[in-house]
Amino acid sequence: MGKLFKTDGSIIENYDCSTYQSKRDAVNGYIEPIFLPSDVGIMLVNEEGKLRNLPFNLNASKICRQELVGDCLLMTYDEWNEQE
Repeated sequence: MGKLFKTDGSIIENYDCSTYQSKRDAVNGYIEPIFLPSDVGIMLVNEEGKLRNLPFNLNASKICRQELVGDCLLMTYDEWNEQE
């Protein structure tokens, strides 16, 4: 189960990220992975987030140490590699 970082500062623990569609739903569009150290995981972002002028995501940006926009989903490498 992933952790969804919303742009309003809220965090949804245990977000179901078992399917490709649930990953897309989390970021409200096509996914782009940001590969972090293995003990942190993979942050999924909306690949068109900056083009669509999505709001800044402070919590996700702190984790990735880069400016991220839109809702972002943090998951483990195992969750990323699971098949639908």
